[in-house]
Amino acid sequence: MSAKRSIVLVHLDNSTKDRLKLICKRRGMTRVEMVSRLVGRFSLQDDYTQNAVVEAVVKGLMASVAMGAISSPIPIYQEGCNLEPL
Repeated sequence: MSAKRSIVLVHLDNSTKDRLKLICKRRGMTRVEMVSRLVGRFSLQDDYTQNAVVEAVVKGLMASVAMGAISSPIPIYQEGCNLEPL
């Protein structure tokens, strides 16, 4: 009996996709396997750890925007997303 699976669409910019491809090649994994494991591992963490990770990512994005490293806006919160602001 196979486990039920869901499909989630993940939007990556080209440079992120390229870096993910290199990481997966080094690890001998597909991108689907890598992202599935990362999300699965993240979902098992307690709320404190999840909030710390999300906050670090958001702060990192905000720092990049402030430094002018990102030339186009990156949506952090999207309609329908269940993430609450930190």
